[in-house]
Amino acid sequence: MDVDLILKDKKFGDSGIWSLCQEVFKKRTKEGNDLIVKCLEKRPNINNLNKSGYLLKYLIEERGTEDMKKSHGGD
Repeated sequence: MDVDLILKDKKFGDSGIWSLCQEVFKKRTKEGNDLIVKCLEKRPNINNLNKSGYLLKYLIEERGTEDMKKSHGGD
């Protein structure tokens, strides 16, 4: 995958990885969870705020799997 995971949309300021997490968390699947883990292993910045003041780091800590939490390494 050659996708910019931290490129933000203009409306909400959500990064690609944030949007992916939001969609996967709506209806969890093993494949979706595995894709998030794979993306997190690329070490995107999870400490950027969106326009609502939320961090991807907190979303993962609150709603993510243990594998997701390990993949981002607690940055």
